[in-house]
Amino acid sequence: MFKIKKSAGVRVTFGVHRRIKKGNTARAQKNWQEAEQHYLSALDKDKSLTHIWVQVGHMRREMGDRHGAANAYVTAFLNNTQHEEAHTFTAEYFDSADQDLQDRAKKILKWRSSDENLSKTVFFDVTDLLLHFWRRRIPTGIQRIQSEVVFAALEESPTTVGTCVFLSGPKAWVQLPNELFKSLITTSKHSADPKDPIWQAEIEQLRTFLAISGDMPFRRGTCIVSLGSNWSVKNYFQSLEHLKQAYGIKYIPFIHDLIPTIHPEFCVDKLVSDYNIWIEKIIDHAATFLANSESTKRDLQNFISASSRSTQDKGIEVVPLDARLGADTPLPPTGQANSITLPEKFVLLVSTIEPRKGHLLTAQAWKLLQEKHGADTPYLVCIGGKGWKADLFYDYLKRHKIVSKKIIIIHDVSDSLLFDAYRKCLCTVYPSLYEGWGLPVTESLCFGKVPVVADNSALLESGGDFAVYFKTNDAADLCRAIEKVTFDNTLRHTLEARIASDFKPREWHELARQILATVARVSHPD
Repeated sequence: MFKIKKSAGVRVTFGVHRRIKKGNTARAQKNWQEAEQHYLSALDKDKSLTHIWVQVGHMRREMGDRHGAANAYVTAFLNNTQHEEAHTFTAEYFDSADQDLQDRAKKILKWRSSDENLSKTVFFDVTDLLLHFWRRRIPTGIQRIQSEVVFAALEESPTTVGTCVFLSGPKAWVQLPNELFKSLITTSKHSADPKDPIWQAEIEQLRTFLAISGDMPFRRGTCIVSLGSNWSVKNYFQSLEHLKQAYGIKYIPFIHDLIPTIHPEFCVDKLVSDYNIWIEKIIDHAATFLANSESTKRDLQNFISASSRSTQDKGIEVVPLDARLGADTPLPPTGQANSITLPEKFVLLVSTIEPRKGHLLTAQAWKLLQEKHGADTPYLVCIGGKGWKADLFYDYLKRHKIVSKKIIIIHDVSDSLLFDAYRKCLCTVYPSLYEGWGLPVTESLCFGKVPVVADNSALLESGGDFAVYFKTNDAADLCRAIEKVTFDNTLRHTLEARIASDFKPREWHELARQILATVARVSHPD
């Protein structure tokens, strides 16, 4: 709804303005309770109105409700710490407010007063990770990698490493306190529910901090490392160019894949357009590159060569994503585990549902399995959100009811429930047509499960000598591979024993140290 009226200089809707006007009338008549109700009615529509929270505090003070007044004043302060009246009354009534409001205010005051960034020389840009958290709670794919690596890097070098966010509206860079970021990441893993009050409090705390923070200064020569995908962030490269000119910033991006360029048919048009603009600018701004596989490195080199540029003076450091994933996570509580019903015998496919990931191919392979094995065919459990261009897969299931009875689709599960599925499956399948790495393959190996994987791109690296490969986009060959692993118990147990004895995943701290070593070489080339 358009905001076309003003209250204390703040633009509000007609409805909110009407409620505030009624509150002002009741206040003038000293009808404090009625005024409070009208003001709260306005806040129900727009909780960001700091001056109205102050008025609620005043009305409660007049009625002798010190505790209620304190809560309103502190809420006003958390909305806008620069608001003079909110600051004044918060100082007077602070001790009477609810403990959680006091704690939040203390954190904000503590973080605002710190100048941590003046001692830091490396910042991880987590802009797109926070954009993910505005919409969803569980970090997946690139967001999971960012969460784990940055968390580990902060523990490795807390005095020299920090995180920052670019706010495209004010074109400002804001440093996040290390403890705020780590608390956010830890809480994100506890549940998949974005409406959980604990998660909502974390997000509200983060929004408040960003709202009150100004543009941060950088030490000259600071390195900004971006492990994510910022191609949809407006004014990003314009601001980056300013930082390079003003502070001599060195920018180090992590390239996860070039799929929108190599296989645009798998992506929506806007992503292809945004990505192509992004990768061109990345090449110009990067001091060096990080890549997740030799396959991605080759793709990047080929792209740069085709654009008549050279990476010789910049270099590409390969950081394989062969990290330990989830195997040490505790089992979910009984109630949570029972909220998802897993069949006794099933194959697990973890991925967003979109054409490149091969769900349709897998359903076709399951049809072949059922034609041969009937009721003995194991279930296929698909865990992942619905992505773009997924209709062909769902249409196939509608047309083949017998197949759909053997396929279970589950969206948005917590880490503990996802990892429980890994522990219980017969094996996993990853039929993707192209990958920059293939994180679910590594997850499968971490749980000692045999991954059945398409023989393309970086999947040959993530699967290594431990995966069972099938011909890419060949349903019959996928059927044979699944049949071999699921029905031959002796073979499967032999392959699992080999994974248990020979697969050695790295810790996230090792990946963080490799990235920080690359940053150090860029910062001090001599």
